[in-house]
Amino acid sequence: MNTTTTATTIKLTATQRTANTIKALSGKGERTAHEGVLLANALYKTEAKTLGFVYGTLKREYFSIEEGGLALVVREVTGKEFPTRAAFKKAYKAQTFHIWGGLQTIKRLNPVNKVAAKVARQNKAEAKK
Repeated sequence: MNTTTTATTIKLTATQRTANTIKALSGKGERTAHEGVLLANALYKTEAKTLGFVYGTLKREYFSIEEGGLALVVREVTGKEFPTRAAFKKAYKAQTFHIWGGLQTIKRLNPVNKVAAKVARQNKAEAKK
């Protein structure tokens, strides 16, 4: 009697594949250099998708001594004072965690930008009258 079994393929999401990679490679006693690179990349991918990573990266850039690049832009957007982690977490509105969403949050928390947005709304309301 011939019986055939059909193998069902289960599609894993990228997050599930990354978690499987971390689990498999963390459990190995001795890793090759290539496996070490795979594990580091998987850990970075997981860490880069957290609010703490976004906040930490922006804070590091804000307080760095560098005078150009991302540090300069973060200082311009932030203003005089970097927001607290609690305020940042409360104001973060993006669906996923990324630097772009973090910069948008910091921009909204800057008091100068809040006043400018309020003035723009009032001027628009006055123009309609």
